[in-house]
Amino acid sequence: MIEEKGGKTERMESYNILNETQREEIQNFIDRCSAFDHTCQEVYLGNEFNVYPEMKTFFLEREGENLAGFLYLYADHETTAEISAWVHPEKRRSGIFTRLFEEAVLEIKKYSYKKVLFKTEKAFSDVNKVLAGYPVNLSHKEYHMVADNGSGVTEKDIPGFSLREAQEKELGQLAEIMKAAFAGEEFEADVHVRTTFRTEKALLFTALYQNTPVGCVSVDTSGRRNYLYALCIDPKYQGNGYGRKMLCRTVNLLARLYDKEVSLDVDEENKTAIPLYQSCGFRQASELVYYAMDL
Repeated sequence: MIEEKGGKTERMESYNILNETQREEIQNFIDRCSAFDHTCQEVYLGNEFNVYPEMKTFFLEREGENLAGFLYLYADHETTAEISAWVHPEKRRSGIFTRLFEEAVLEIKKYSYKKVLFKTEKAFSDVNKVLAGYPVNLSHKEYHMVADNGSGVTEKDIPGFSLREAQEKELGQLAEIMKAAFAGEEFEADVHVRTTFRTEKALLFTALYQNTPVGCVSVDTSGRRNYLYALCIDPKYQGNGYGRKMLCRTVNLLARLYDKEVSLDVDEENKTAIPLYQSCGFRQASELVYYAMDL
């Protein structure tokens, strides 16, 4: 879609997948917006986890050849899509977010989505102005936590414990561990495990005790930081220190492999996980706020 406004050409683009050049351009744009807003959330610019791979999830508005706005849909569920958006600081309050959002809604309605979650950060002071015209309700909050790279984290010795990259033959076991660990949550464990295993810029680690899988952790390596997600220990083995051991071992391993920080998100109500993460070198870097809206 191309439109002339004030002698400048505005163009809307949408994609279901990005190439490396587009990813780098968008990440640089997000970095500039984040520096202006003092925000730091991680952005996954892939579509491997989307329920409908053909669905457009990346929406860009350009002024001439320059990016003026970007909206991303993370759609790993069949009924709810998560929205993150950035607008150039000098182009705000000119309708860019509205146009991006309208295009995104038109797309997800083709696939019968019923709800969207707006993902933002407490540090973004304009959130109330941006969402003022939408019937949203506060959904939940998370802490975005970051661990410095290179300092090393002290690991408690647990004889019989080990961590290695997952093997294809054990993916079924890891999916069952995830199902048990995330029972009651909207989480497609089988799809998640297999998708992470085959995604080029992701790692899946298996935690073992006496050669028996007891947990796993996934890592997105595509961003400015290595992002940890879906950390879990089989409920049958919880309470033995395996979770902290797995996390610390993962952080130390990533520090040897990559020259960048490690991050993760945790629900602010998870009073058990937060001290665990802090004990492994993570500090709170930001507070993520989610607003829900029915379509």
